[in-house]
Amino acid sequence: MKSVRILALIFALPIYVHAQTSAPSQASSGAPTKLPAKKGGSSRVGLDAAKTMRLNYGYPMWNKSPSSVDTASLLMREGATGRLVQIQLEETEPDSSVFTGLFSVQWDRITQLAPEFYVPPQELLETNQGLKKLSAMIATGQLKRVPFLLRRGKNGQQNIEIFDNKEQARKAMQIYRAEREALELLKKKVVSDSAMEAADLAQAASLKEAAATAAADRIRLEQVEARKELERQADFARKNAEEQARRKAEAARLAQEAMAHYQAGQIPDALAKFEKAYELDPNEKTYYFQYGVVLYRSDRFNESLVFLNMADGPDVNTAEREYYRALNHYRLKDMTSAVDSFKKVEAAKHPELSPSSSFYIGMIHYEGKAYEDARNAFQTVLDTSKDPKLDERAEMMIEQILRVQQFEAERAKKWYLTATVGINYDSNVLQTSTSSLDTGSASDAIGYRFLQQASLRYRPIYETNKEFAAQLDLLNMYTLDKSFQSDQDLRNTDPLVIGLTLPYTHKGLLAGKGYKVDFVPGYETIYMSIENNENKAILSSFIFNILNTVIMNQNWFANYNLEMRQDESGLESATGTEDSSAFKTKLAWNNYFFLNQEKNRIFTADLSYTSNQAKGDNAVYDRLDLGVGYVGQTVWDMTYNPKLSYFQLAYTKNSNGRTDNSITASVALSKKLTEKYSTGLMTSYNLNDSNVEANQYNRMSIMLTLSGAWNL
Repeated sequence: MKSVRILALIFALPIYVHAQTSAPSQASSGAPTKLPAKKGGSSRVGLDAAKTMRLNYGYPMWNKSPSSVDTASLLMREGATGRLVQIQLEETEPDSSVFTGLFSVQWDRITQLAPEFYVPPQELLETNQGLKKLSAMIATGQLKRVPFLLRRGKNGQQNIEIFDNKEQARKAMQIYRAEREALELLKKKVVSDSAMEAADLAQAASLKEAAATAAADRIRLEQVEARKELERQADFARKNAEEQARRKAEAARLAQEAMAHYQAGQIPDALAKFEKAYELDPNEKTYYFQYGVVLYRSDRFNESLVFLNMADGPDVNTAEREYYRALNHYRLKDMTSAVDSFKKVEAAKHPELSPSSSFYIGMIHYEGKAYEDARNAFQTVLDTSKDPKLDERAEMMIEQILRVQQFEAERAKKWYLTATVGINYDSNVLQTSTSSLDTGSASDAIGYRFLQQASLRYRPIYETNKEFAAQLDLLNMYTLDKSFQSDQDLRNTDPLVIGLTLPYTHKGLLAGKGYKVDFVPGYETIYMSIENNENKAILSSFIFNILNTVIMNQNWFANYNLEMRQDESGLESATGTEDSSAFKTKLAWNNYFFLNQEKNRIFTADLSYTSNQAKGDNAVYDRLDLGVGYVGQTVWDMTYNPKLSYFQLAYTKNSNGRTDNSITASVALSKKLTEKYSTGLMTSYNLNDSNVEANQYNRMSIMLTLSGAWNL
């Protein structure tokens, strides 16, 4: 490889260059291109030489210009072979003091690198004589290696964080381990029962990741600011006593003006003057505290934490400093750190800040569903606070927790029974012999239909990531004519549907989104008396459904469902082209768009496609469904749901080429009467247009229901 320097050179810029060398060689100056290898290698961390690496290092001394991107170089020594490479880094943005670069090293017969990193005086990299001196400094230990942390990304990326000292690296390692543990827990942790809780998990995962990222960024900021502080203090110490006194006086004046700006709500002016104050007098820690508070008020939470951490002088009120540290963590959604800081303030017995900290602790525990810890924290507020408004809020939260705990206790029961009874006015009762009870031929008869529906569910497995249950379902219709008399023709339209399903539910994350999937195998039988007035099983079906709920975002839930069933007809007349035995597949996409934060105003949009591949040609059809609706709340806490639906039904192999186009407009009202009982009213009007006269009809339906749900 052609090189103009003694050291193998890699430019780690937005694109990277591979540095390839063979056996060690001598440059014309006689300086070696490698240093003696240490026995047993020098690093327990191994880098994959075949993969790209990214270096990150915060170093204010390399930041020469506030308006341009600066460059600088590190040295990497491969511990097993002694080979050296120079890695050039770029500043992430003007005046950031954070330098980064991508690089890749490919050496013959080396697949694992045992790296050591050095921060050389940059001027020594400019000449061959300087390079010789660097080699000697490393060999003799005069130039010491700096600690680093290797962070591997999801796809194997190698991110190397360089630090000035072991303490910085240790803190970064603690944060990195906490981040990895959180992510591992998130892989296992899943929601408890519903799509809404799946949404909560998706949000929690996002917040955990954001908090971990903020913590990692904060380590870098602390590294940069610590160096700047040392430089400011060293510069201040070099000044004579008169100049130091002048600077102190000027800093005090600026800080006083900054406080006036802050109290007047002039935050940018306050920031500028507090910053100038601590630059003039870097030993006055109260300026760091005041600057940190103003940064918090500017929503610059990570920077605020850095300066609050630097404010460790005797004149700084530790309770106030810890309180603002807690608030910053809280706003960064780093709830673990927030609780730790709030507890320190709580223990300080500050008359105002301690009760407020207890309240925050309670809210964090409540949001994390640690209800007993939350209740204890809110009780502490009541015991210590002298603020009536804070007391009132704490009492409200304790009452809310009691309600939630009661609900959780009810939900823990394994047996569930739901039942619905209803009466339905049907202006045109349909005659059908398939599993699609909403299609068929018109009877042109008015009927009063009595609905009985029940489900018994046993759930032996209920964990955070999975559920398993056995469910028995029953639906029965009993129809009377418009004079409330029994009519055999109408009775022949009444189905009795009995089904047994074994739903298995998994809940968690899918590509970072809340996700719930239900696998529902089952068996269903439909009894009717449409043949010879004899009530018998007209259809028996094996069912397997895959129901997916994905939390696209907090305002959009989507269902992607696959429903399959194998229908076997029990009708004697179901032979030849009339055989309705079929394999039916349905693909459905249902969307719920929440229009407000309370999620009680919802726009719905549905699309589905059904393919019924029957044995008999006359029963083969394709069906396309479209629907839009709205869910909202009205007077007396009633929920209303207007909806407009359309479907096209095409019998593709039918001898008469039947095609139906059906439009239905409906409005449903529901009202929760008690914790266990609710009632509903639904009215709909259906217009079915068909090229087969028997399937042309108008139909109006009004149904009143009463439902109950019990934990047994």
